[in-house]
This record gives sequence, structure tokens and C-alpha cells, in this order.
Amino acid sequence: MNTPAWAAPAPAAALPLSARRDAWAAVVLVLLVAWMHRHLPQGFLGTDDPAILLHALTSPGLRAFHDAHDWRQLSPANLTPWLTLSFKVDLWLGGIDPAFFYKHQIASLMALALALYALSRQWLPPLWGLGAVLLFLVGAPTASVAQALATRHYLEGAILASLALLAFVHAARTHTSIHSMRWAWAGAAAYALATTAKEVYVPLVLLLLVIPAPVDFRQRLRRMAPFVGVAVLYVFWRRAMLGSTVGGYGADVMSAQSVQQIWQAFSSFPDFLFGPLWLIPTAMLASVLAVFLGSRPWAWPLALVLVLTVLVPLVPLVHFPGITGPDRYLFVVWLVLALAGTLALKAVLESRAFPRWQQWGLAALPGPLLGLFAITHTLVVGRDLATMRQEVHTQGRFILDAVPSQGLVPTESLLANYWYVMALCQIKKTYLAKDCPVMVVRGQGLDQAIQHLHRYDRNRSGLVDLTAQMQTELDRLAFIDTTRPLKASLQLDTHGVVRWRLGPYPQGAYFAVSPSIGRYPVAQEGDLKIGARELRLQIQFDSPEGWSTTSPLLTVAPGKPVVWSRAATP
Repeated sequence: MNTPAWAAPAPAAALPLSARRDAWAAVVLVLLVAWMHRHLPQGFLGTDDPAILLHALTSPGLRAFHDAHDWRQLSPANLTPWLTLSFKVDLWLGGIDPAFFYKHQIASLMALALALYALSRQWLPPLWGLGAVLLFLVGAPTASVAQALATRHYLEGAILASLALLAFVHAARTHTSIHSMRWAWAGAAAYALATTAKEVYVPLVLLLLVIPAPVDFRQRLRRMAPFVGVAVLYVFWRRAMLGSTVGGYGADVMSAQSVQQIWQAFSSFPDFLFGPLWLIPTAMLASVLAVFLGSRPWAWPLALVLVLTVLVPLVPLVHFPGITGPDRYLFVVWLVLALAGTLALKAVLESRAFPRWQQWGLAALPGPLLGLFAITHTLVVGRDLATMRQEVHTQGRFILDAVPSQGLVPTESLLANYWYVMALCQIKKTYLAKDCPVMVVRGQGLDQAIQHLHRYDRNRSGLVDLTAQMQTELDRLAFIDTTRPLKASLQLDTHGVVRWRLGPYPQGAYFAVSPSIGRYPVAQEGDLKIGARELRLQIQFDSPEGWSTTSPLLTVAPGKPVVWSRAATP
């Protein structure tokens, strides 16, 4: 395979000026990240944060990396112990202080911006490299990941993956065997840590086969050997920790998939990344990449491997929990598009033999336009994220501060993520020696009397006091129909996978309800890996017409499936 010209390092004579430009680029990136996310330290714990924080508090040392039982207390479906370690660092340095956690988050994004800039500089001059990272930073997936503490492992995993690629490139460009392998082993160490952060970085080893580097195939394989060793060890490690080598939240990641489902999800990516006007930036980006690949046959293997390593890990997520917006699942997709699109644009302009000033003039159209579409969409998404964050954070602060004589009617979004309440209350009871307020869940009775009742009001972006009409509200929430037809088939296997089929209504919303899981929305049929040995819950149904009905309390355990149904009763 012929090595492209842009795979070679910059000429030595350009280094002094280049170094100054690199320094200014670093300053710009750090300041931009600080400005974009300056409000984060004012936030509270988000949806998944208390569960991770509780695991960081209760998991001794580095046990999450090697004790399967300890790790599965947090997640039976994913293997990301780096996230627990990252939270432990915050606890060691700042205690249980959300502001400190968010400052760490901002610092991680700054470090990622610098690492990506250093990686892009292996093939791009300073201004082009800066443009690539700026495009990445203003994207909606980046903003989404940056604002959630529970997705910090995507940021820090990307830092480690970038360092691994940098080390491999240096290994390929170092002709002394000893020094070359030192770089390779250093890169493999960074790659190993990246795999503990998030599974999405495991396929990076395949990229080493095709990443532009001035070595023949035999030398490339030699430098890849430590990375391949890490990938092999990862398979055995994951098997020991989770009991499976592949998968996700579902029991069988392919059985419930269909080509139509996957196509619908993947074809929505442009809309998720650029918003309603996605066709214009998508056409621009696709045109640049098409011209680049059409004139450079050697780049096709690189493009194919990138597509496979980025998209294949997303397939299990289409079924559950679903890819429905520019969130963490599109983080790596956006990162690759930002870097690859910039590199392709520069290469296309250079191949047309345009003078330098004309290159910049032509680049000034698609580059800033892509950035403009990305920024516009990020602002819209950011407003929605801020609204959701406000809703969760306000209720979280109330739960942490309120006394047991107070009650809270959780919003539907909080009920759907009830582990937030359970983990936060456990932290409050264990580490602050205080009891939580009472959660008032529809169809669930109260274990104790309350003197005050509150509910979050989205129109006011805050809590409202319902104490004056408390009894009326409690009576309304306590009543739910128990006479309408409803049926449920539940099965829990020894691996902690629950399967269900509900009915008889094709339209409407089904919920799994209990004091421990809240009111969790579920599909009419599905499966989910939860790791539990027993489930005690009710099935509730909300009709499109506005009425609701519930089952009695159902108990399901391995070897004890539940098949329950109720016909209409007078």
C-alpha cells in the first residue's frame, strides 16, 4: 500500500513557527471549552450519577476491575470500571461535591481537545488541526457527553485512545527497533486503559491495520503485536466479568434486530447531528468524502475499517435502549466525522493544485458552514438538555435536603430512572445519616404519613407546594383501576435476563412499577439484562384515552415464570 504524502511528519524547518501555532491552538481550545461549559459546576447529580457515586463509595480499591460480583452491582451489561475509578478520584480530592465533579469533567474535555489536536497534527498543519477539533467541540454529541458526569468515561476513554494512536504513529515513524517497540508498548498500555473506560474503544486495534504510517505491512504487524495482545486479553476479561464476550443491555443482541430497525436508526444520524436542515451539511460532507475516496483508492480500506469500528458497536443498542438523539452513542461517530471530514477537505483542495490562499478561500465555505449547522443544532439540543437537567437536579437537591415528613411526587422522567432516587437515598442514609423524603408513586400506598407534599412544575422550572390540597392529591394518586383486562407473561433466567410479553392493548404505554424501580416504561414485548435474582412488581397500563389499570403484585424468579391475566370484571 502506497503511503500518502500527508502521512509524513512536518519538515523540521517549519517546527519553530509550527510550535508557536500549536501553543496558540492549545490556548484557543482550552479557553473555548472553559467558556462553553462554564455553567456546569452549578449543577447537581444527573440521572445515573448517584448510582456510580454509590459504587465508587462502596467498591474497595480497584476491585471493580477484577471482581465480577462487585462490578455487576453497578452494571451487569457493560464493563466500564474506569468510570468508577474516575469518580473515586473526585471523592479523594474533593469529597461528595458535585461542583468538583463537574470541574473534573471540564478538565477531561480540555485534555481530550488537546489530545485530538496532537493526533490531528500527525497529518494536518496547525490551522487545519485546530479547525477539526473545533468542529468536534461544537457538535451536539460532544456537548451531550460533556454535560453528564455519567458519560465521563467516553471523554477519558477517547483521551486514552488518542494517546494510543499517537504512540503507534510514533512507533511506526521510529526506525530504531528498541525505541519503536517502547512506543508500541506505551500505546498498548493506553489502549488497555481505554478498553476499561468504554467498550466502543476496543475495535481501535483494527484501525492500526490501515492508519497512514510510513512502514511496510510486516513492520506494522510487529508494532501492532502489543495492541493485539491487549485485545485478546480483553475478550477473556470481559467473559470473566460479565459472562459474555459480546452484547449489551439485551439478552441476545441480534435476535430482536432487523435490517429495517438498524437502517431506520442509522439513517437518522444526519438529523441527530445537524438538525432539521441536515440535508445541506450532510451533502457537503458526503461530497468531500466521495471526492477524496474517488481519487485515492488506497484510502478505501481506511474508510471501511472506520465505518465498521464505529457503527458495528452501535447495532446492539438499536433494540435497547435505542438511538434516539445526539447523545453518547453518537460521540465517537461525530469525532470520526469531524477529523475525517477536515482531513479529506484539505487533501481534496491540495490535489487540485490550488494556491494556498485559494485553498483557504474554498475551505472557508464548507468548513464554517458545517460548524454553523453544528453550533445551531447544539444550541437547540442544549436548551432541551438544560430543561431536563433542571428537572432532575431540582428534584435531586430536594431529595438530599428534605426531611422524612415531606413528600415528593416524582416526575415521569424521574420515575423512569428511579435508580437515581434509590442510590441518592442510600448515599444520604449511609454517609449523611439522614432519611429521605417520601416518594409518592401512582398506585403505590404510603409507608408513612407526610405533612408536606411537593411536585416539580416544568412551567415554573421549580417545585410547587401541594400541601394545601395534599389529601386530594394523595387520593388521586392512590386510586388506579383494577378491573379492566390486562395480562403479563414474565420470565427471569439464571443469568439475570428478564423477558416479558404484555397485553392485550396494542396502543398505549406499559410500565413496570415497584418501590425499588419506580414506574419504568417498557415495550409490550422485550428482554433486558438486569442481574437480579428476583423481581416483585406490578404491571400498569396507561391508555390513549386517559384511563389506567394495574395488575396485583407479581413475583418472578429463575425457574418460576409468571403468566397472569385478568378479564374484564364488573
